[in-house]
Order: sequence, then C-alpha cells, then structure tokens
Amino acid sequence: MSPVSAIDARRRDTILIAESSDGNRRLLRWALESAGYRYIREAKDADDLGAALQDRAYALMLVDASIDRLEQLDGASSPLILMTASLCGNVNAQVKALGARACVHRPIYVDELLGAVKRTLANDGGTVAHTTAAAA
Repeated sequence: MSPVSAIDARRRDTILIAESSDGNRRLLRWALESAGYRYIREAKDADDLGAALQDRAYALMLVDASIDRLEQLDGASSPLILMTASLCGNVNAQVKALGARACVHRPIYVDELLGAVKRTLANDGGTVAHTTAAAA
C-alpha cells in the first residue's frame, strides 16, 4: 500500500469526537479505545469541528449537540451520532435535520454508546480499525 493510500485508509477508519467537555472527550476516547477502536480525532469546539470536517472522511462522527455552528455538518457524508443532555425526543428535529443515525443521552453510559456505534457502523456498511482482542 502506498503512503497516500495508507493515509486515506486511516482517514476512513477514523472516528471523530466533537465534544465541548474535556471530561466527556476523555470518557469517549477511553470507551472507544477500550472497545478496540483506533484512530480517533477530537474536536473541542466549533472551530475544531470545522477544521476536522475539511477532511470529511470519517467512519463515524460523535457530535455534542451543544457545540455551536452544527450547520457545518450539512453535507457531511460520514454517519453521525448526536450526543445530548436533553431527551433525544426534544432534539428530534435537530437529529433529523442533521441526518443523525442515532442519538445518545448524557450522562454517557458506555454500553449504550458502544451499542450505538456498533449499530451505526453495521447499518452504514462501514468498518473501523478494530483490534481483534476487543472485538471478541
């Protein structure tokens, strides 16, 4: 595999976490890495999210619904899971408008999060670099 195609493959395997809370970003990264997912990119605010979206080659995006300028997600081709402190029913219009495949409530429960990630990736036909030990 050429260096360029290796970089492209890694980008397709990357999960983007866009979360304003440092603690929640650490929890999300830990949960994903503990489940065996690799290649995780983080965005802490709208500016970071905008820069990360220049790539638009993510296997999955986990996005905090309270981050400003979520309209940046319009036209993104990557599957989206929206995370919210509100009941998902209360943000249903936002979920639909952004094309989110799932909505995860806060506080974040790792089993719920990982289930949503697994279902979203399976339904999208996408794959993410995943270690075999954690996949078992």
